[in-house]
Amino acid sequence: MSCTAFACTNLAETDYNAAALIFDEAGQITEPDLLMALTGQSALLLTLLAGDTKQLSAVIPSLHSKRNPLGNLLAISPLERLHRAYPEIDHIVLVRNYRSHPSITPMASRLFYNYRMVAARYGSSDWDTPLVNAVRKLMESGSMVRSFVDREKALAHDNRQPFIDVNSYPVRELNGKSWCNPGGAEAVVQFAKRLVGLKEVNMEDIGIISMYREDVRVIRQKLRQLGLEAVATAKVKPRFDTSTVDAFQGKEKKIMLVHFVAAFTEGRNPFGFVRDERRLNVATTRAEEYQFLFGNMTRWQAWREWSGYDSQRTGKEVKVMMDMIKWITRRGIIMDHDNFPEA
Repeated sequence: MSCTAFACTNLAETDYNAAALIFDEAGQITEPDLLMALTGQSALLLTLLAGDTKQLSAVIPSLHSKRNPLGNLLAISPLERLHRAYPEIDHIVLVRNYRSHPSITPMASRLFYNYRMVAARYGSSDWDTPLVNAVRKLMESGSMVRSFVDREKALAHDNRQPFIDVNSYPVRELNGKSWCNPGGAEAVVQFAKRLVGLKEVNMEDIGIISMYREDVRVIRQKLRQLGLEAVATAKVKPRFDTSTVDAFQGKEKKIMLVHFVAAFTEGRNPFGFVRDERRLNVATTRAEEYQFLFGNMTRWQAWREWSGYDSQRTGKEVKVMMDMIKWITRRGIIMDHDNFPEA
């Protein structure tokens, strides 16, 4: 039987007793969720919690709970808490990534999993699809190749994770706390338009993640203005899946466009909550075939040079972002958006 945790509370009334309980996405649940599933199950022989403690945990919307240290403990899943407190409990680490192309997997493996995650379908013919070939031809066309900062490195391997450097800065939404980056949002939308211009690529093949809610709204609005996304209703779903990181956890798309938004000029660093390791992990591990990252690399690198970044001094606050910048820079996969041809 498959059901939600809440529905499990009714199983006792039906005299249904399971011998085994398998709880998927256990990295996002709270203790009450787990207890609801266990209620009335007197015949259980096995409880299996499956999830990723390196990705986003449960969202606790209550401001009162967030201010209360005990209430804030709910943000730590029972999967993570049990693993910390009882290391003797059987703990199996799954390291094979069946989702992403082998050229996409290594960055996440290095940044979040200490090189333990490996591509499961290495060299598989599954990757040679009409969609892949069409996007590859687009990226290798003369007009696009000219935008690579280091063309030789960029074309040396089957590179499916380029970074598009957009020299644009975020602005705060009116009467709110969220942010959008108009120039970056426009770059994302124009690139999405370029992709769906390929007959082998459907709108449903593309997912768009933005790190800020206001930027998601702006991107959706721009897509509608171009006739690329229907207005969502109860019966009509948007053809582009455009969401924040939180809403995209557990999903995947053949092509992902990830917009970082943040390039702040005030404060301790330019990254905002993009520097959150778990949030960055989810954002950069949704793609199957191609992943395009959009951000202001020019601003980030300038901040690094200006601040004299020292991982020992700065600690984990920005370390994962700086490691990502180093990874991207060394592989020469940066594209200068100013040199992009018109879509």
